[in-house]
Amino acid sequence: VKGRRNSSYSGGSFHKMRQWFRKASLGKVFTSMKFKRGGETLADPFSIDEEPDMFYNSDVSDVTGQKVISSERKVKSSLSGSEEVCYEAHSPDEAALIHAAKAYGFTMVERTPHYVTVKMPNDTLLKFEVLDILTFDSTRRRMSIIVRHPHTSEIIMYTKGADSAIMERLGNVFSDMSQVDSKAKQLTVKTQKDLDMYARNGLRTLCFAKKVISEQEFRAWFAVRQEALSAIDEKEERLMETANFIENNFTLL
Repeated sequence: VKGRRNSSYSGGSFHKMRQWFRKASLGKVFTSMKFKRGGETLADPFSIDEEPDMFYNSDVSDVTGQKVISSERKVKSSLSGSEEVCYEAHSPDEAALIHAAKAYGFTMVERTPHYVTVKMPNDTLLKFEVLDILTFDSTRRRMSIIVRHPHTSEIIMYTKGADSAIMERLGNVFSDMSQVDSKAKQLTVKTQKDLDMYARNGLRTLCFAKKVISEQEFRAWFAVRQEALSAIDEKEERLMETANFIENNFTLL
């Protein structure tokens, strides 16, 4: 659930929205949910300590001038000696997603303009190199991050966005008859049914997808991307063209 954002939006309004959410009837739906990993019942990932400043807006620009999520890591030490990581985010959406991932054991422990470090459920650390970020805009209705996997060295683009903005750019799941009974098609069909149900209930949805990009494809695309970033005329249009060019043939997650 997301409140309408206007020019006066600030991170402090997240606290007000949380208070409104708790009073709304939809709050009962989520507060009654039980999150489990294995046989263990987890704490509700959407329950947030009463700290109005836990999530607030903080923009940081990388070397290309793009805004990225702030990398500052704040740690609070409780009396028991355990550490709690607090995150800064562009929006309540991103804060909620990171918090939910943490509830399932995937904790972002560091974010810099060039790297993201994630602690896995088995306590191992994965440090992803950030190659580029395609920021959200109201026309594409999605955003992407391109990273290099620390183990496989694959270049992977992860994308989140409105359901239609993701589903319409999936790979040939439906057109390729060889995939009639594939897991990818089954997942897509089931996801679409869920999306239709959520839409009938008036719920807002986001979809996640990924794409593995070859080294050659990425280098060619990145060169065009850099030219667009350096452009003086029609810069926004050229940047959108580069984003639309690479954001296709997704695999739904």
